[in-house]
Amino acid sequence: MSIKPLSDMPATVRHHDIDTLAAVEQAIRSAYLSGCYGRAIGAALPMVLHCPVCHKQHIDKPNEARGWTNPPHRSHECQHCGTVWRPADVATTGVEGLETRGAADTWPKYVTSDQS
Repeated sequence: MSIKPLSDMPATVRHHDIDTLAAVEQAIRSAYLSGCYGRAIGAALPMVLHCPVCHKQHIDKPNEARGWTNPPHRSHECQHCGTVWRPADVATTGVEGLETRGAADTWPKYVTSDQS
């Protein structure tokens, strides 16, 4: 996908429209570059996450005992060692496995624990 810069816009665009177009352009670029293009705004990007300290897999899910409903979030707390880290500058959610696989993928497919 190619997003044209505002400098390519015709000179007939009124000045007050430039700020609006710049804001829209920035929002589209941010969504596209963050991998969220086509996702609902504010929706978390599913990722297979591993703690950078203990390397155990991090799976997000609600925790009623702690009052955690698992809203979209950027920082994650390891359920094993307590390390808090941010894997990306967009909202992400740790999932057990991805829903899709590329035809050229060579890594082993993540399976759910009840299938192993």
